[in-house]
Amino acid sequence: MGREGERWRAVVEERFGFLTGAGFTRATVDDGSWWETSVIYLAGTVALKVSASREYNRVELHLIKLVDSAVPDCPIWVADAPLNWMLLDNVVEARRPDLLGEFQADEGLSKKAVGRQLTLAASLLREVAPDFLAGDTSAIEDGAKVVRARAREHPQEFTVHLPPTATDEQLAAEAAKAAASVPPEVQVRVRRYGRRRRGRHRRGGGLDA
Repeated sequence: MGREGERWRAVVEERFGFLTGAGFTRATVDDGSWWETSVIYLAGTVALKVSASREYNRVELHLIKLVDSAVPDCPIWVADAPLNWMLLDNVVEARRPDLLGEFQADEGLSKKAVGRQLTLAASLLREVAPDFLAGDTSAIEDGAKVVRARAREHPQEFTVHLPPTATDEQLAAEAAKAAASVPPEVQVRVRRYGRRRRGRHRRGGGLDA
């Protein structure tokens, strides 16, 4: 753990010190990824991950159900398998949708923005999912209903782009390969990407596609 991880641990524990009284212990701090810096707390059959997400420019909380006493891999797709990871946003949407707007309105990773988001997230966790803090995973299951409904409304897709010179046989082969790597619920599309036209420049020096 580097300096960034140590700083994040300290900032998170200022707002989430109550986890100790709920039986949680800090398990890991991860600052090795460009995408995020995170800390994970464990308690019996559940875990809580608190992240500064540079990918989404906000603080994120994931409620996690342990599998064989370990944190399972985070799923990429929504499939028939149980969802053992759940973003706090989805739990709030399932249980207290009236509070979702305030929670999602704030973003940014400045010191002040992070402080506001962590304070609100800690408050919402205690208000909306107190059962999770006691080791019950019902909050994850409630959030999963929201996620699955969203996936039905907006079907998941996996798109593979190939050069314009790709043959129909190559497209078919890539489609089969992609389909084998994703759940059957995910629609696979294989497309040729377009050639760039020369001589026209976007502002900033890029070419028009």
